[in-house]
Formats: sequence, structure tokens, C-alpha cells
Amino acid sequence: MVGSPSQSKMIPVVLFSVFILLTACAGWGGSQKVKTQPQAQAGNQPEAVDPPLEQNYANTIVYEFEATPDIKKDYPDAARECQVNVITDLQIKKVFSSVAPYKAGAAYGAGTLLVKAKI
Repeated sequence: MVGSPSQSKMIPVVLFSVFILLTACAGWGGSQKVKTQPQAQAGNQPEAVDPPLEQNYANTIVYEFEATPDIKKDYPDAARECQVNVITDLQIKKVFSSVAPYKAGAAYGAGTLLVKAKI
């Protein structure tokens, strides 16, 4: 007997698994170089980075996050959820004396970091 019906059904599964393994490992060669992204061109926004702040801030105010029209359409609550998550994370870390959402008409004095973001 050459093979049972259950063994013949396993051949495609084994071949597919080997294919996935080889495909996943194809880019892991030690001689490959990492490609870097080109520098930002004039008019293009640079990627976000976390530069050190030039001064210490006691208070942080987080404005409502902006979102692109596509994000607003596909994920209408994303901007608000991101703002809430940032405020909550900063409050938990206790890096600032106070962290709060922006309130129109409120006056914020020196030593207040204003956070604005767009997703």
C-alpha cells in the first residue's frame, strides 16, 4: 500500500507549511543591508520623533486630536480615543503635576505644555 487516504491529504498541508517557512526566512540573510528611508523632501512632513524638551513643564494640556477624512470616515471615534489614551497614560506616569484636556477659553500660563496631534 503506497499511502492511506489520510496521508495523501497531509501532503498539501506539509508542502504549504514548507513554502511558508521558506518564504518567511527568505529575507533573513546576514549579508543583506538594511534600506533606509530617504530624507524628507521640501514640503513633506518629517517623521515624528521624540526630541528632548527644551524646558521642564509642570502642566500638560492635550488638545482634541485631528484626523484625516479617511480616518474620520473609517474610525469616527479614533481621534477622541487617542486623546483619552494619551491623557490617561500621562496621568498614570505622573511625569507632570497635571494633565487635562484642552478647554476653549481657558488661560494656560507659563510652564504648561500644549499637545496637538493629527492622525
